[in-house]
Amino acid sequence: MSEKKEQNTTKAGNNKSGTNLKLVTDKTVSSKTTPQKANRAKAQDNKTVNKTYAACNIFANPLMEIMMTKATAPSFEKIAQDAQAASRESFEAISKSYSILTKGYESIMRTSMALSQSAAEKQAAYAKQAMGCKTLNELAEMQSKVSKESFDEFMSNMTKISEMSTKVLTESAEPLNEQLNKAVQKMSEAA
Repeated sequence: MSEKKEQNTTKAGNNKSGTNLKLVTDKTVSSKTTPQKANRAKAQDNKTVNKTYAACNIFANPLMEIMMTKATAPSFEKIAQDAQAASRESFEAISKSYSILTKGYESIMRTSMALSQSAAEKQAAYAKQAMGCKTLNELAEMQSKVSKESFDEFMSNMTKISEMSTKVLTESAEPLNEQLNKAVQKMSEAA
């Protein structure tokens, strides 16, 4: 049987001093090694791995079943129940928030319509006054007065609508904030 040793040298990197490190491995090569022998050796290695795996499974499978059924089943149920309760509470918070937002939006729309109707009535009254003006100076004074009053009323109405909107948004966010605070508190208690 003729065997010869081959020495493979590969560059492995640099050390701190900057010199190259070499990795040297010895490999025995038989001149009589055939592909059939190599395949048999691989098959033997695979059988060894399979036997080791089977031996581990003999002990691991029953242990895993015990751990999964007895020890963790109640915790899985508890996690599922907690998730269901959190989902229900979140849905209720969203529903409550949506209800507050809808009622607030309706109130804002009613107020806007009332303000628009009031402005239209005032414009009609101003138009009647304008028809009663006898001179151009009188019309200009009345128009200046109407413009100032209209602008002041517009700013007052927009401030009122803005305040209503802010109030509605703040109130509608409260249920969501409460739910979020509860969830954060539960998570911090669990940790």
